[in-house]
Amino acid sequence: MRYTEINNNVIKYLLFLTAFTPLIVTWDTIFLYTFGKVVFFRALVEAALILFLIHLSYQFYFRSISANLVQNIKEYFKNPLIILILLFLISYILSTALAVNKYRAFWGDMERGEGLFGMIHYVVFLILTSFIFNKKDWIIFFKISLGISVVLTLYAFLQFIRIKWWPFPFPPTNQPGSFLGNPAFLATHMLFILVFGIIVFSETISYRPNGAGDFSNTKKPQVFWRYFSLSVIALSTLTIFLTGSRGAIVGLAAGVVFILLMFILIRSSSERPITFYGIQLRTFCVVSLLTLAISSGIFLVTKENLFWQKIPGLNRFSEIAIQGVDNLSVSSRLHAWKSSGKAFKERPIFGWGPENYLVTYQKFSDPSDIDYGWFDRAHNKLIDV
Repeated sequence: MRYTEINNNVIKYLLFLTAFTPLIVTWDTIFLYTFGKVVFFRALVEAALILFLIHLSYQFYFRSISANLVQNIKEYFKNPLIILILLFLISYILSTALAVNKYRAFWGDMERGEGLFGMIHYVVFLILTSFIFNKKDWIIFFKISLGISVVLTLYAFLQFIRIKWWPFPFPPTNQPGSFLGNPAFLATHMLFILVFGIIVFSETISYRPNGAGDFSNTKKPQVFWRYFSLSVIALSTLTIFLTGSRGAIVGLAAGVVFILLMFILIRSSSERPITFYGIQLRTFCVVSLLTLAISSGIFLVTKENLFWQKIPGLNRFSEIAIQGVDNLSVSSRLHAWKSSGKAFKERPIFGWGPENYLVTYQKFSDPSDIDYGWFDRAHNKLIDV
C-alpha cells in the first residue's frame, strides 16, 4: 500500500473516532460533561489536520498533485454554502479582534467549547471530511453515530425513570441529559441523529419510480440497517420529547411541516403520481399536515387538561400556554432578549465578541426586574449571534 493511501486511511479513522465524542465524560473535572469531549474532539481534529498537511506537502514535494485534486479544491471553494461558512468565520475573527474580552472571545471556556479557537476546529473538521470522506465513508460515520445514539437514549430513559443501579449512572431527573449533561444539548444532538437515521434508511432502498410510479428496491435489501435506522428515528424522537427541550421540539415540528409542504408543493417530473408502499406521497403529506394542524388545535383548546401535563415535552408547552409571560422560564428569556436588544443597538456592526454575552447581560440587565440570576447565553441562537 502506498504512503498516501496509508496516510489517508489514518486521517479517515481519526475522523471516524470523532463520532464517539458524545460518550466522553471526565468525572474528576469541573465540567465533567464537556471538558473531555472538547479535548477529545480537538485532539483528533488537530492530529488529522497535521497528517493532512503532511500529505499535501508530500504530494507537492514530489509534484504528484493531480489535476483532479486542484479542480476539486477550486470547485469546493465555489460552493455557496462553503462561501457563507467562510464569510461567517471571517466575521467571527473580526468580532474576536474587536471584542471587549478578547481572551474569552478567542479561547472561549470549557463549559461550552466554543470561542474562535473552537470554531476554527469545527471549520477544519468540515474541510477535512469534505476532502477525505466519500459517500460510503459518510454512511459509515452516520451508522457509528446511530449506534452511539442508542447508548445516549438508553441512559436518558434510565435517568427519567430514576434507575441508579446501572453502570455509570447519571442523576435522576425529569429532563435527562444523558452523557451530554444538558437536556437541550441532548435534544439538539438527537435532531442530527434523526437526519442521520433518515439518510441511512434511504440508502437501504434505491428510490427510483418505475413504470407504475412505485418505488422499486433496486439494491440488495439491508434489512438490519433499514429497521435499525427506523428504530433509532423513533427513539430519537421520543428522547427529544423526554428532554422537554422546547426549542428542539419546535425545531422538529417546523422541520416536519417544511418537509410536508415541500412534498405537497413540488411536482414530480414523472407523469404518474409517486407512491410509497401503495400510498400517494402527496396524499400522505396532506393527511399528515392536516393531522398535525388538528392535533395542535386540540392541544390549544384543551391546554389546561391534566392529560397534557403528564406527557413529557408537551407538559412544558402546557405550562406556558396556561401561564403565558408569567411563566418564569418565559419571563427570564424575555428579560435576556430585552438586554440583548440594548446591547445590539450599542454595537450593531462587530458586536461585543464571541463568548461575551455575559458582559452585555451584566451591563444592560435591568436591576429593577426580578432577579433571574445570570445568563452567559441569550437562550436564542440567532439573538446570541
